[in-house]
Amino acid sequence: MSTRRVRKTKGKIPKKKISVEKLGQLLIQETKFLSEIGGEIEWLRTELRWMESFLKDADAKRRKGDERVKNWVRDVAYQAEDVVDLFFLQNDSKQGAIAEFFRSYICFLSDLVGLHELGVEISQIKSKVLRICESRDAYGIVSLSESREQSSYSAVDAMLQVRRQSSPHLDDDMVVVGFDTYKQFILELLLDTNIARRCVISIVGMGGLGKTTLATMVYNSSEVETHFSICAWITVSQDYRVSELLKNIMKRVMGTVFTGEHYERLENLEEDELKSKLYNFLKQTRYLIVLDDIWAQEAWEQIKAAFPNAKNGSRVLLTTRLMDVARSADPRVPPYELPFLTHEQSWELFLKKAFPSDQDFTPSCPKELEELGHEIVKRCGGLPLAVVVLGGLLSRKEPAFNTWLEVAENVDWESTRDGQQCLQILALSYSHLPDHYLKSCFLYLGCFPEDYQMKASELIRLWIAEGFIPQSGRQTLEETAKGYMEELVQRCMVQVVDRSAATRKVKHLRIHDLVRDVCITEAKEDGFFRIFRNYVGTAEHDVAASRRLVIFDKALSGDFHYSVCRARTVLAFNSKSINAMILTNILLGFKLLRVIHLNCPPEVEFHKLKLPNEISSLIHLRYITLRTRRLWYLPSSIGNLCNLQTLNVRETSICTLPKTIYKIQTLRHVYTADAGVCSSSIGNLASLQTLKVVKAGSWIQNSLAKLSSLRKLAISEISIDVITTLSDSLPKLNHLTSLNLRTHQSIPASPLFTSLPSYQHLCKLTLEGSWTGICKLPQNLISLSLLCCKLDKDAIAALERLPSLSFLNLDSCELAQDEMVFSAGGFPRLQILLVNHLDALRYWRIESGAMSDLTDLRIKNCIKLMKLPDGLEHLSLKNLVMKGFQPNIMRRLSSMGPDWHKVEHIPSLMIDPTTGE
Repeated sequence: MSTRRVRKTKGKIPKKKISVEKLGQLLIQETKFLSEIGGEIEWLRTELRWMESFLKDADAKRRKGDERVKNWVRDVAYQAEDVVDLFFLQNDSKQGAIAEFFRSYICFLSDLVGLHELGVEISQIKSKVLRICESRDAYGIVSLSESREQSSYSAVDAMLQVRRQSSPHLDDDMVVVGFDTYKQFILELLLDTNIARRCVISIVGMGGLGKTTLATMVYNSSEVETHFSICAWITVSQDYRVSELLKNIMKRVMGTVFTGEHYERLENLEEDELKSKLYNFLKQTRYLIVLDDIWAQEAWEQIKAAFPNAKNGSRVLLTTRLMDVARSADPRVPPYELPFLTHEQSWELFLKKAFPSDQDFTPSCPKELEELGHEIVKRCGGLPLAVVVLGGLLSRKEPAFNTWLEVAENVDWESTRDGQQCLQILALSYSHLPDHYLKSCFLYLGCFPEDYQMKASELIRLWIAEGFIPQSGRQTLEETAKGYMEELVQRCMVQVVDRSAATRKVKHLRIHDLVRDVCITEAKEDGFFRIFRNYVGTAEHDVAASRRLVIFDKALSGDFHYSVCRARTVLAFNSKSINAMILTNILLGFKLLRVIHLNCPPEVEFHKLKLPNEISSLIHLRYITLRTRRLWYLPSSIGNLCNLQTLNVRETSICTLPKTIYKIQTLRHVYTADAGVCSSSIGNLASLQTLKVVKAGSWIQNSLAKLSSLRKLAISEISIDVITTLSDSLPKLNHLTSLNLRTHQSIPASPLFTSLPSYQHLCKLTLEGSWTGICKLPQNLISLSLLCCKLDKDAIAALERLPSLSFLNLDSCELAQDEMVFSAGGFPRLQILLVNHLDALRYWRIESGAMSDLTDLRIKNCIKLMKLPDGLEHLSLKNLVMKGFQPNIMRRLSSMGPDWHKVEHIPSLMIDPTTGE
């Protein structure tokens, strides 16, 4: 392409110097120029595919010391991507400009100058790319098409497919070696009846040594559960705020007595009031509070007044990396320094991770690998996290000498006091991820705050919006992303917080502090993301070079470098700096945004309680999550976001979606609090997979059956008038897996499921409200929740015949009689049963052979229940929770009472006669 010299006109162009003839000439030139740029844009897009391959190889070369290659190519790739996106942005903004031309030609000329600037920039990029292309042979880089033919993508996809099939039912039991003695020591300190005063016991050691693991073992022990009336676990971390920390503690210890009104009052309390309220609540009980990951002496000093010394044996257990924090917390109790593992302990742990087995004994190592294995373990320096990570890494590799030798030789073990040794090990685990997309998914985890519990489904939607998930065969992007997540879990690079009780899919996850440090270090080198905690001193270059901005606290101000930023993502966590003006600046300045995720405190108020209209200019936007109750409206201009995939306004006060939203053909997930009745135009959204929560209406008859891609659906305010159309439409949703139906009327549920074969994928069902006639349900159900429903005398018999049901929640249901019978052979796969507020229940009989797989039973607030269920002794329970029952049951549960034999075999018992959740 020939390079054009364009003189830029400063200031406004006087109208009298522009004739109609000249404008016509400019229009002809503009048309020709657009055509030329269009061709160059296609060339750039083709070259970007090659640069993707180049970058993957350059990333490997960086591990061998060639940093220049990767930075060179990445800078050009980022510049090229910017030009492509800016071209489509400007081209989109020019649609309809001809009709406006003679009324606003100055704006047109401004656009023309902008397009010429893109042309000049394309010429510069082309020169750079051509120079890189000349270096292909020198660096041994193959083209993308060649690399794809020889790549391991298909093998990776096959591996992930196997993982998806096997992992949902894997146990998440933690592999721990050598901690039994440490656990017993801490327990003796906690349970020592000779020390009545409130003691603070500290576990201290470097990151990755197992402080949190040890505290978790102690906290979950049966001795602790029986000895302390109140137990609460709080993670402190570096970025704590005293008031928020106190509120979190109060929510943990007072959660059973809190109502929505209490939470509202709590938000308005001052720091001293919070301390006083917490103090008064705790002084009547023997409590254990675990404060995990304290980084500053001030943290304990600022909150210790809230923990009374009632001389009743209460304890505080804290973990920290800093010895001065541990010593200052309680000078009379020496800190417990967690030692490193011995070589024998490290070897045992390594073998259990490198050669995982369902057996209790320690697996053996092939003879030819023993010497090299011991050398690898020795280099871990007794750090449990390092052993676990390397063992997990090798468990995914062929157990061959050359493979293990490569791992051993590529570990840089230069250690420092602050844990650089482990960072390097974890970085090695990152570099061994088999897929470029998987690496991006992993690095993205570093965007979230310390100790943040990431919601798996939300993370998956973010990955997709960022473009990290490739299309794989017939699988949806969401299914592929779930496989990537399980891969990271199995590689011990993320920690599962909890899984779905029904499906065993990951619900929440987190990463270790050291793993997050690895993410941040790698991201900084690659320009992947940049964290801004405080705007003061932030260089313009830092903003301009950042593809993703992660904002904590007050990191933005009115003079932030918006104009130079070409960020694709803005993630804000608890950012009080975002107001109406700054939000508008983001939308005006960050033209290339793909992701907006704003998590704002309640005090943040948007101008006029409405999202600015400027959001319509972000045509590349794929993901919007807004969390603030002060937001009440969405502008109709949001319908211009032609690439939007996710709209999440569930935690706002928005009660109506603009009708223009139904023009967005790319929408995949819509989450609202309860956004009114849908328009019939919703039937146009062929890609929609999630729709939660919308009110019932005529759209059900006109459009619901057209949403053939729906996986998750929640409908509220269902009336008898729509039951017929709902019954006709639901069976046509062949991919539906989760269904939530709410009503305030007394409506029979059986007509909804007359066509049972059509619900072959439905595994989760929630019926909320006065549903009746619950006797015919889809047979593939794994999870069933019945809330406030009416259960007739045949309902339980119908439920216990569901062959796959593993989770059942009966909450506030109306029973037709005062006795409940679970018959022999009933509920054959049930694992978790929750029973709450069955006010009519007086007697419960469990026949031998019923619920043979049940492990977790929770009975709460059944105030008329006369005694524990007969037959409870036949169940293989691991956990029983009883709360809110008649006083005589407590007497029956004494060691000499008539019901003691029903529960004496259960490892974990929690019995509390007081009512509450």
